[in-house]
Amino acid sequence: MKPSSKLLPIRLPAVEKLNLGNGLPVRVMKRGLVPLTSVRLVIRLGSGVCPPGKSGIGGLMWQLLRRGTKHKTAQELMELIETLGVDLEMGARADCSVVSAAFPTPFLGDFLALLTEMLCEPALNEEEFERLRKRTMARLVNDLDDPATLISRAWARGFWGTHPYGFNPSGSCKDLANICRQDVEEYYRRQVGPKISRLYIAGDVSTKEVLALCEKTLGTWVQGPETPQQMPPFEWRPQGDGVLLAHKPEQTQVQFRLGAKGIPKGHPAVFPLAVVGTLLGGMFTSRLVNAVRVKRGLSYHAGCYWDQKAVAGAFVASSFTKPETAEALAEVVLSEIETLQKKGPTPSELAAVKQYLCGCFPMAIQTNDAFLASLADIELHGLPENWIGQYRDNVLAVDMKQARAAARDYLATDNRLLVFSGDADALAPRLARFGPIRRMELSEIS
Repeated sequence: MKPSSKLLPIRLPAVEKLNLGNGLPVRVMKRGLVPLTSVRLVIRLGSGVCPPGKSGIGGLMWQLLRRGTKHKTAQELMELIETLGVDLEMGARADCSVVSAAFPTPFLGDFLALLTEMLCEPALNEEEFERLRKRTMARLVNDLDDPATLISRAWARGFWGTHPYGFNPSGSCKDLANICRQDVEEYYRRQVGPKISRLYIAGDVSTKEVLALCEKTLGTWVQGPETPQQMPPFEWRPQGDGVLLAHKPEQTQVQFRLGAKGIPKGHPAVFPLAVVGTLLGGMFTSRLVNAVRVKRGLSYHAGCYWDQKAVAGAFVASSFTKPETAEALAEVVLSEIETLQKKGPTPSELAAVKQYLCGCFPMAIQTNDAFLASLADIELHGLPENWIGQYRDNVLAVDMKQARAAARDYLATDNRLLVFSGDADALAPRLARFGPIRRMELSEIS
C-alpha cells in the first residue's frame, strides 16, 4: 500500500516576514479569494508566568483589556467590535497568550487601530475589574459541576504539581481574592509588549498595504520587556503508580484520566508517537474504543493523546463510566496500553492509521485561523519551517520498527497517575490496588 502516491499536494502560500520599527515581527500570507482576514497576535507569556500567589492574573488582564479603553467605554468597545463583524478571542495559555480575530477584509485597518487602542490605552477600570474578578471566581466554582472540567483540573494539579503547567489559566478563588486592579496594571505594563510578540495576518490582502497599516497602528506599541520569561523545566520524579480521587459524591458517573510522562513540542519521536497514540485512542476505531465500548460496554467513549508543551509533555488517556465499573475501566485501559507497549501495532493497523492521519491533516489547516495557529506554533516552539508541508510525508515515513520502538519506549507501564472523580469514600476500596490513594477536595481546584 502506497498512499503517498495518491496524496494531492498541499499548496502553501508564501509567507512574507517583516519587522516593524518597534521590533514586532509580522508574518503576512495572501491566502484565499473570500474577502475575510484572520489576525493572530502571539505573546510569549504563558499563564504560569505570574507573581507568587496570583495565578489567573493573566486571564483577568486579557478580559479587562477588552472592557474599555481611555477613549471608549466597555459598551462602546463591544458595539464597535460587533459593528466591524469581528470574531475576537483573547486569553492566556500554557506557553503563550493569544489574540485571534477574523473579520471582513475591508475592516483590516479599523481592526488594527482598535487592537492598538486596546493594547496601548486600556482603561483598566476598577469597576470592570471587580466585576470580572467576582465573575471569574463564581465561574471557577460553578464549572466544577461539569464532570469534564472537574477531572481536567484535578488531573492537571495532580500531574504537574506546583509547576506553572499545573496552574489553571483562570487562577484559583484563593489567588484571585488577593489580586487588585493595580496588580493587573503592573503585570500588563511589565510583561506584555511587542518585542516578545509576533503578529500573523492571512487573507486576501496586499503585503505592502498590511505593512503600512501595521506601522501606523501597532508600530506605536512600545511597552513591555525585551525578552520573555523562560518556563522552568519540569522535574519528573518517578514515584510508582498512584491514584488521585477528586471527591464529588453527588456525581453519578466517574470520570477517569490516566497521566504518564510524555514528550515536549518538537521531540524527535513525534511522528511515530502520533501514529501510536492515534491507534491506541485517537480515532473512533481505536483500540481503546474497541476494548472499552464495543467489547465491554463500559463507556461511550475512551481515548488518549499526547499533551505536548514547550518544556515537557504528558500522555493522557480518558474515559468515564458508572461508579461500580470504575475498577474494570481502569483495568481495560491499562491492559490495552501495556499490550501495545509490548507488541506494537500490526502492519494493517500501521497502514490504516497513517492513511487516517494524512487524510485528516488538510482539514486541520483549511481555514485562515487554523493555518495561522499552525504557523505560530512552528515559530513559538522552534519547529522546522517545512513542518506543515512535510507533515504527511513524515507520517508516511513511519515504519514498523519506528512505531514499535515508540510504543515500547514511551508508553508507560509504571509511574502513572490514575485520576478519578466521584465519591472518594466509595471508590477508594475498589481502586486501592492500583497504588497509594490521595484524596482531593474541590476546594483545592476551585
